[in-house]
Amino acid sequence: MKRIIYLFAFMCLTFTVTVAQNVIQAEYFFDDGDLGYGLCTPVALVPASDSTWQLPSLPVSGLNSGGHRIYIRVLDDNQEMSHTIRRYFEIPSGSSADSIIIGEWFVDDNDAGFDNCIPFSITLADTNIVEAVNPDITTNYPNLAIGNHKLYLRTKSTDGKWSHTLRRTFEVLPSDDPLYVVEIEFFDDVDQGYGNCSLYSVLTPFEDGCWTIEVPYPYPAFQANDTLFVRVRDSSNSRWSHTIRVEDTGLSTCYVGQSESLNLTGFNVYPNPANETLYLEISNPIFEECRFELYNVIGEVLLTDEIINGKKMLQLNYPPGVYFVRLNTSQGNNVKKIIIQ
Repeated sequence: MKRIIYLFAFMCLTFTVTVAQNVIQAEYFFDDGDLGYGLCTPVALVPASDSTWQLPSLPVSGLNSGGHRIYIRVLDDNQEMSHTIRRYFEIPSGSSADSIIIGEWFVDDNDAGFDNCIPFSITLADTNIVEAVNPDITTNYPNLAIGNHKLYLRTKSTDGKWSHTLRRTFEVLPSDDPLYVVEIEFFDDVDQGYGNCSLYSVLTPFEDGCWTIEVPYPYPAFQANDTLFVRVRDSSNSRWSHTIRVEDTGLSTCYVGQSESLNLTGFNVYPNPANETLYLEISNPIFEECRFELYNVIGEVLLTDEIINGKKMLQLNYPPGVYFVRLNTSQGNNVKKIIIQ
């Protein structure tokens, strides 16, 4: 079985859900095999209220070759189920040892056919990959109209076969000036309209970045099988992004916590972009000793350490791409985006 995960460096929203109960078990089913809550294939988990769990290898011997869907939900110690999340995967018709070696992408209706679209490289050919894809849309499609567009991606294995094509939506804005995300709002299955749902103000606006937003649980209108929807507002004329479903963001979406953002001056990271070495520096004496985290665009924490006496040097042994440094203090936190070349 080949599992392909595409990561996009456009905007990353980190969602955590705070619950009093511990998550104790997961269950899953394939395609249309939902037998109901508590009746699907169980997977034991290490109990925790907020965590990331690695599922074991799941048997797929009874599935035909081609595209399939896996559905997963979790159970807490109060015997309540989460909403069900969906992911796609493909079982190739050839050898399971075939490695993924190259990918290609195109925008909107510009599909020139397999092997004829814009290629992107695979860092390390393997049967299971995680690849950060940064398509140069501006250069390859300089005349895109203002508004929403669709980005398509697919990959090819050593046996010459292509995966199914994945689609993501992006927006072309009518301004050359930097736009900053200033507000986030979320809702369950009922959309009250732009600006009328649960709002979260971004205290430190960025052009793009990772934000942890507070989703109270139990949320008054949430049911166990509801879906969380999120969108953001920029700093120009109150334009809203397209609305995304949490289950489709490619992020961990089981249960999720809260954090306060800190408008902290005197926190600097350099050089940025960086190659092998990155320095973290705090000139504010109140926060000269505090903790920080380095994480990637899907919210995986890669490093946790302390800043002592206001300065820290990091050796960057990570693939090129977009990363984030999160400073944690007793007064709140602050996030800086970095690029590793």
